[in-house]
Amino acid sequence: MFHFRVFIAFILLSLHSIILFAQKDKKNAWHYLSDTKTPEEILAIENKLQRLYYIMAGEFSNEHTLGLQTKVPHQDFITIPIWKDRKDEYWLHWGWYKHGEPERALAQGILNVSRLNRDSFQVIFYPLPKEEENNYYSLEWTKKNPFSNLKPKDLVEAEKHAYLIFEREDNIFELVHSDKPQHFNMSDAIKYINLNILFSLEKQINSTLFFDANQEVLFGFGDRNNGGIFERRDKNNPYYKQHNKKKKK
Repeated sequence: MFHFRVFIAFILLSLHSIILFAQKDKKNAWHYLSDTKTPEEILAIENKLQRLYYIMAGEFSNEHTLGLQTKVPHQDFITIPIWKDRKDEYWLHWGWYKHGEPERALAQGILNVSRLNRDSFQVIFYPLPKEEENNYYSLEWTKKNPFSNLKPKDLVEAEKHAYLIFEREDNIFELVHSDKPQHFNMSDAIKYINLNILFSLEKQINSTLFFDANQEVLFGFGDRNNGGIFERRDKNNPYYKQHNKKKKK
């Protein structure tokens, strides 16, 4: 009888361990934000270029400020690390999405972040090559090794856009706009932009303006002091991971 009780106890303990391991494994399962970092993890990075890189990376939403500052609808910015095997290079995929419609970006591109000096940096934006022929790279950013079929040499140099980023305060960086709108063939309507973004650990403040072919303002996220606020989502609870589960039901 004693041995039988020991055997039952052993079985129950083993089942409990298996369940705990499965739950832990499920919690730590890879998803599209796995290669980004939390604000606490970012603060622990000593290299300022790497810190800026991870401040830029993540999933950001304007859901908490809808209707408060601008008439911009519910939208998401999702920026993920790519080409991580390229040593001492910092590449990201950036996508701008209408909330709830991740299959096709409103706009997207590849970013290369580099350092100019102690407190200034450069980000180069490249449009993705042959988007229409590649189904607009639909949901490519959700893969474990996204854009592995592309290399930097595939990006079109003639179509790149370079921007300066300055550190304004500790862990607050500003991507500054030029004196006049830059030509940027973003859509049938948007032909020029005046880009301005303030990056911080918890949010991005976007005061970009968008122009038509005549350089007339179409819309914007707001001015520099009252721009569209996009708050960082929890990297361990990515919105579109849950979204995709709901769609499968």
